[in-house]
Amino acid sequence: MRVMGNPRTDLPWSVTPSPSRSMDRPHAHPQVELDLILQGTGVLRCEDEVFEARPGTLFWIPPGVSHQLVEFTRDFRLHIGMLPEPEGSLPSQICVHPAPETARRLDVLFALLRDARDLEERDLAAKLLVYVARATLTERANPVIDHAGLAAALSELERHPGASRTRLAQVAKVAPATLSRLMVAGTGRTLQNLRREARVERFLELARSRPGTLLEHALAAGYGSYSQCHHDCLRVTGHPPRIMVSMDGGRSPHPIPS
Repeated sequence: MRVMGNPRTDLPWSVTPSPSRSMDRPHAHPQVELDLILQGTGVLRCEDEVFEARPGTLFWIPPGVSHQLVEFTRDFRLHIGMLPEPEGSLPSQICVHPAPETARRLDVLFALLRDARDLEERDLAAKLLVYVARATLTERANPVIDHAGLAAALSELERHPGASRTRLAQVAKVAPATLSRLMVAGTGRTLQNLRREARVERFLELARSRPGTLLEHALAAGYGSYSQCHHDCLRVTGHPPRIMVSMDGGRSPHPIPS
């Protein structure tokens, strides 16, 4: 098996292996093993239970539990995280097939763990990964990640939707690439999506509280044109600006500029 990453088992670590047939031997670990299937299909035998492994499948294998991966395809790839047993109750199940958005968040968290540059970053990534994995396995939808830097960046983005990624990373006190991953892991949405939502919200706030045309409010919210605002509003809310503004207290919508 070719392994990329740090295989030391006294620390949290994450690898993306290219499995060989040697992976079909039963084995166990003194740590919790978290697996996220990235590609291909297979079967995981966990003591007396058998689970289907397909892209997006998440496994939480408790310490000391014998398991083996069998019948996997040649293109099979997965993230593996070996972590000390977390405090608190165990998840209610070992295997789950989460929604694509949740699988994407987990993928980003595994990557954060794999690419951590020091113990502090590694420990943080491991805690976030365990938190989201535990919530996913107990079927809690879209768990909110408690991360001070991410919260600060989101607050700054709400106040200034046009803030650059570099500026937001400075506020969060993390590298820009790390912030991008944290945003996906913490919210399930990319910076581009979050910026779009913040700008639409700013536009609606202005349009509902101040006199003026929708074009004037769109420009004040940071748009370069009304058509761009109209497109974003449709994408975020499912309704054009005229309808969204008129929903506030039954007021008549402002005239749309030609």
